[in-house]
Amino acid sequence: MNEPSSDDGRAFRRETERVVNEIAQGLRTLDAGVGWFSDLAPTRQQEVLREVAGYGV
Repeated sequence: MNEPSSDDGRAFRRETERVVNEIAQGLRTLDAGVGWFSDLAPTRQQEVLREVAGYGV
């Protein structure tokens, strides 16, 4: 199986930042955010959780 390229990783981090930002601003509902998160592969969900945990530091 191919590993995601670093460009894919950067694009995914930008998408994660955008989704979280939209939820924070009320532009996306929490339910829509949960749906987006639920549709991710487990490894991507872990990446999102690591990213979001960093926001609280």
